[in-house]
Amino acid sequence: MLLRRNLSPNPVSLLRSITAVPFSTSAVDFLHSYTVTPPIQDWPHRLSPKRLISLITREPKLDLALQIFHHASKYHPGFHHNYHTYHAIIRRLLRSRAFHLIDPLLSDLRASNLRCSEDLFISLIRNYGVASRPNAP
Repeated sequence: MLLRRNLSPNPVSLLRSITAVPFSTSAVDFLHSYTVTPPIQDWPHRLSPKRLISLITREPKLDLALQIFHHASKYHPGFHHNYHTYHAIIRRLLRSRAFHLIDPLLSDLRASNLRCSEDLFISLIRNYGVASRPNAP
């Protein structure tokens, strides 16, 4: 005889059915809001902008790609972002429709006094238009 138990998609009832320890709703909300990212491995001895662009574009997780971008400028000695590294991360964010993360990067790009080509602005206008967001920053 095969016994089946109906498990609802509700995480609270699922957790209560699996364990004997009662879970509160706030604990379940905490579990849903908590994300685990793997540690960033040791950097190469000399990090070049080309290598960073490769790391950003090959990383499947968007949040980890953004962490790699910020980590390179803060913790890698002698590394400074250039236009191409900014363009790579902004293009990655545009493709993922993470528009709320783009504005701080554009402010950083403006503050760094790097010279931009029109490719960046064409990408911004095109992706904001495709997403039907005419009121872009």
